[in-house]
Formats: sequence, C-alpha cells, structure tokens
Amino acid sequence: MKITTKTDNVIAVYRVLSQATTTKMDDGDRIKVWKIGRKLRPTFVKYEEELKDASEKFKPTIDGFDKQLEKVQSYERMIRLPNLDATTLPIGAAEYNQFIVDVMTPYNNMVNNAMKEFTGQDIELEFDGLTEEVFSKLASENKWTIDQQVKISEIIVG
Repeated sequence: MKITTKTDNVIAVYRVLSQATTTKMDDGDRIKVWKIGRKLRPTFVKYEEELKDASEKFKPTIDGFDKQLEKVQSYERMIRLPNLDATTLPIGAAEYNQFIVDVMTPYNNMVNNAMKEFTGQDIELEFDGLTEEVFSKLASENKWTIDQQVKISEIIVG
C-alpha cells in the first residue's frame, strides 16, 4: 500500500509501534509489523536529529542555564515524592515558576516553531499494510488508547 501523511503522524505512530508487543501474533504478521516499523523509522530518526539540532541552536545563552535547568529538573522530580521535605528542594517554587515563564516557555516555543516545517511536511510511504483482523490482534495485545488505535490504523491498515 502507498500512503501520504504528515511527518508528525509518522513520528507519533512510530513512537507507539516501536514499543508494541507482538508475541501473540503469527510469525508472518510479526514480521509485517517489524517491516512497517522499519519504513517509519528513518522519518523518526531524522526528526530526532532535527530536534536535537534546533534544541542546541536555540539554547538560551543566559549565564548558568545548564545549572539552573538541572535544579529545575531536580525540583520537578522531588516535588512528586510522597514524603517531601520542602527544605531539601534545590530551588523554591517562585524561582522555579520564574524560570519556566521567563526562560523555558520562550525556548520551547522557539524550538517548536522551528520544527513545525519539518513535522508538517507530507511524506509518502509504501509498505505492506496490515489487515483489519491482524491490526485487531495487535491492538488487543497492547494497551493503546482509542485515539492511538485510530491514529495507528489510519497509517498501517490497508
């Protein structure tokens, strides 16, 4: 089958499909799923490369960015702990919120805007699609949401 879809659809489907369990499927069907994944993978790899490049190019140039980012990430991990002692947090809530608003939000917006052109591109793929029956087996073996099932089936069933 031959399909045309947006790059962001391929990325989303690959992320889920690459983690799929296929142990209860026939060998031939498992190979089909693997081959579909191989067709989707180059787009995903290219996306990861572009995202890494954009993230590095647009990284804020403020002094101590990496150190502050490390504190923010530590804060985010620690705040979820059940018996948190707030005195052990690396930064306070106000400092955390200020960094998110002033630095991370504009940075993330810049990277996302830079990636829109890539993720919005049409891409043509050709592979042997799955039948509805085989996809049903694949979906039943994995804990996908209805939204994920619909998105995946739109790409790989045909």
